[in-house]
This record gives sequence, C-alpha cells and structure tokens, in this order.
Amino acid sequence: MNFSQKMAVLALSFAVVGVFAQEEGAILGEYGAITVKMLNGKKTALISGTSTETVEIAEDVEVDSIYYDRDYSGEWGKPGTLMLPFDFPNGCLSEFGQIYEMTGIAFNGSSETWQIDTKNMGSNGDFSANRPYFVRPNKNQVVFPAWCAGKTTMKKTVGADTKFSFDNWEFRGMYSYKTWEEGDSDIGRVYGFAAKEKEVDGKTIKQGQFVKVKEGAYTRPFCGHSTYNSS
Repeated sequence: MNFSQKMAVLALSFAVVGVFAQEEGAILGEYGAITVKMLNGKKTALISGTSTETVEIAEDVEVDSIYYDRDYSGEWGKPGTLMLPFDFPNGCLSEFGQIYEMTGIAFNGSSETWQIDTKNMGSNGDFSANRPYFVRPNKNQVVFPAWCAGKTTMKKTVGADTKFSFDNWEFRGMYSYKTWEEGDSDIGRVYGFAAKEKEVDGKTIKQGQFVKVKEGAYTRPFCGHSTYNSS
C-alpha cells in the first residue's frame, strides 16, 4: 500500500468514527449535572435540576439546543433562584416566568427587616451565563422557544465568578451540591428561599419564604443563596 492509499484509509476511518459519534442518543460530552447528547439531529444540552453532581465545564462548548429538566409544578409563582451557563436574550425565559436581577439589599429601619431590591428583566434584558437570578416560575419546565433555542455556547464554569456583592451581602450562584452540616461557619449567615412548606422549631415555614439556613439545609446546582458577611 503506498502513502496515498494509507491516507485514504485513514480518512475513511475518521469518517466512520464521526458517523458513529453523531448517532441519535449518542453522548457527546458529560459535565456533571449537564449531559450533551445528539437528540433529533441536534447537539442538545440536557440540564438536570435534580442532580447533585458538580457542573464542570473546562472550555466553552457550542450546542444546538437546551433543555432544563426541573419540575417547578409545586412552586408556581413562588420565589426561587436560577443560574445557567448560557448567555441569551431574557425573552427566551419569559414564557417560563418572571426573571429578576438583584440590584441591592439594605436594612429597612422602619420595619426592622432587610429589603432586597430587584429589577424585573421583562423580555428586553439579557440573561448572563454564570450569574444567579431570582425567578417566579409559572410553568413546570424551563422552555426555550424555537426562535431562541438555536446554536448557543455553554460557557466555561471552572473558575467562573458566580457571585456579586452589595455592601456586606453576597448573592452567590452554585454549580455544586451543598449541605450545611453542624459546625459550618456559614450557619447563621446564609439565607435562601424555602423549597417547600415545613415545620421548623414550632413555626410553619412557607414555600418560597426567605429564611435563614439551619443545619441540614441544602442547595442544588443551578440555584443560589445570599450570605451576610458581617457580625
């Protein structure tokens, strides 16, 4: 076999491997709570809202479609948080519910409570990758309409700064599962939205209520919480 024939065989081998890699259902990449598969002829990012695996994207990855599998059926209209590794027009999420950007937090002396200030993103803003937002969902799933679900880039998460601060407060998005165990130095300083109604120390905590974290509390990837960094 001469050199040109060897090159032809090598090219054919690469072509065959490429065909198998693009088969329906083929896994094209795994990034913890995100799996990229070939579905309906599209390179689709499947985001698991129930996974406890840490999201680790070392380099940007281009995909054709996005699907976020998180059941919000028991949370309609209740405040929550959301962070995703994508940039896209906020209108892509407008059918899912209302998206809010945190603009500040301050102590309201007249009512002796902390007040979180937010801006409703509406359909004109941009949802930024690796940035946590407040959400009020009105549908079971995050749905990306066809007009905005085309090719997009799954941004690098390794080393990404997923927090921003307001005076002594920090709003942090999470790409990992976190449980606050006994002795954790953050207990008493961390706050978030209760995922469900339950009794705590004889008091009824409502779903969506903004509460202080106690031992045993946890958060999943793609969510966020607030921390008070002062005595």
